[in-house]
Amino acid sequence: MKIGVILAGGKSTRFKSDIPKGLHKIDGKSVISRILECFNNAGINKVYIVVNDQSFIYYKKENFNVDYLFQTNLNGTGSAFYCFNGLFDKNDEIIVVNSDCFIFNKELLNEFYKGFMLSFYDVGIIVREEKEKYGYGRVLVEDQMIKIIEDKELGSLYRNIELINTGIYMFKGSFLSKYMKFLNNNYEENKITCLLEKDRCYVYKCPSLVLCFNTKEEFVNVNRRYYLEVCNKLLNEGIKIVDKNSTYISEDVVVGKDVEIYPNNYILGNTIISDMSVVLPNCYIEDSVIGEGCSIGPFSNIKKNSRIGNKSVVGAFVEVKNSQLDTSVKAKHHAYLGDVIIGSNTNVGCGVIVANYDGNKKHQSYIGNNSFIGSNVTIVSPVKIGDNVVVGAGSTIVRDVIDNSLAIAREKQINKENYYKINKTVKNSRASSHQKKR
Repeated sequence: MKIGVILAGGKSTRFKSDIPKGLHKIDGKSVISRILECFNNAGINKVYIVVNDQSFIYYKKENFNVDYLFQTNLNGTGSAFYCFNGLFDKNDEIIVVNSDCFIFNKELLNEFYKGFMLSFYDVGIIVREEKEKYGYGRVLVEDQMIKIIEDKELGSLYRNIELINTGIYMFKGSFLSKYMKFLNNNYEENKITCLLEKDRCYVYKCPSLVLCFNTKEEFVNVNRRYYLEVCNKLLNEGIKIVDKNSTYISEDVVVGKDVEIYPNNYILGNTIISDMSVVLPNCYIEDSVIGEGCSIGPFSNIKKNSRIGNKSVVGAFVEVKNSQLDTSVKAKHHAYLGDVIIGSNTNVGCGVIVANYDGNKKHQSYIGNNSFIGSNVTIVSPVKIGDNVVVGAGSTIVRDVIDNSLAIAREKQINKENYYKINKTVKNSRASSHQKKR
């Protein structure tokens, strides 16, 4: 059986957070969730997470399909892994991952497992080669025997070793049956890495990134590196990203040909940006579909479950939520479009609000084709506005409007002649009287 073990029992002192490191999110997913996805791709049958009493308070809120083991002696990864003792068979294969290990390639553990099984070794480790080595342990390899030197223990002799320990290991159950006892000790710091030095080791040089973090600064660097990797991939596919250092795109986003993405954009989740569209600066798009030839932004907010039709314009300070805009819809300025379906070739004026919430639940409205919604209109859902309709500026629409109609819902304008002159005379008279009394 394939077993996965995540070591999450540490105190995370340097991270300075009550929330365990592994539950902090990058691109909307916790690091633990990412590891579990990798386990799933590797065909892991059973997963254990080693926690401590305090961290379990947070883990039990998660809907992870795992078993929990409790580390009481918080003196290192060795003591954490020893909690797994007695839960494996000699024929099992066990993959171990530290909870602060962010794996960029979801197939990495599957590739590691395949290589490990072909090697006929009983122990395996994933290493990476990188010039920036500060904070990571080094891996010295000689005749397939390895030695791991922690960063704080490095001297001049080992400083130039290029192989970095990623914190991902694999063991056969038969090996652990012999050597697990070496972790049952009272050392000041008990390390799982001592097991790797007991036998010849399969060393897998990772072709993709695996980054760990101990501090908030390191976590931010991992987060930034993740989005840079996604942007680099899209750039290589021919997508025009004006500034990849200020653009945040999820790996699951699908981007079509000849799309232009300007700075300071967040494009997240299962979003699709179709061919020839442009996303202007400072937009937020999540779990939505943008059609072909659209213009989005600047400062647009397109929330979950929205669909923007081909050749549509969602302009400055327009928010779209759970709505569908058909072909060639234009909403260019300052509008809120929530829970609404808008037909093709309809124009939405500045300041339009679809009031979709009655204080208890959301309601949906419908606006037909070829209609014109004037500025500062409030549509109180649920209503249906037909095709070829004009809604006068400043109206509040609370009833359905049939096709080919003009809807006006506002107070009649009243002009009072000489109002300013009369009021000015009265004010001056009152001021003069007040001065005389003084």
